[in-house]
Amino acid sequence: MVAGGAQLVPSSSNHFRQGAQPMAYVEVYEPLLESSNPQVGILFNILNAQTHQKVFSSNTLPINEFMHQGNPLVPVIFKLPADKLPAGDYTLEIWARDSVPSISPVQTGNFSLE
Repeated sequence: MVAGGAQLVPSSSNHFRQGAQPMAYVEVYEPLLESSNPQVGILFNILNAQTHQKVFSSNTLPINEFMHQGNPLVPVIFKLPADKLPAGDYTLEIWARDSVPSISPVQTGNFSLE
């Protein structure tokens, strides 16, 4: 998986050792890129998988550096803040938004820190 000149090799597991740097790869579909140049970003929350309590909430991460004019599919690689989380099971919620403003549906994934 490649985004912004970086390559990410997928892990065969969603379990990571404490001190590891998990990365996320997402693809954002932004149809406005076919005809204009909107500002686009992603946001994410990390929830405790057992209690569903939010343990981390990101600011908007701009992804314009990953965009190619005319291509509505934007591949994005970003770091998860594992250094701010204790060992445990987590749910990642992620969504995209643009300057129109439009907001995508929330997508989720699970991971564990050991």
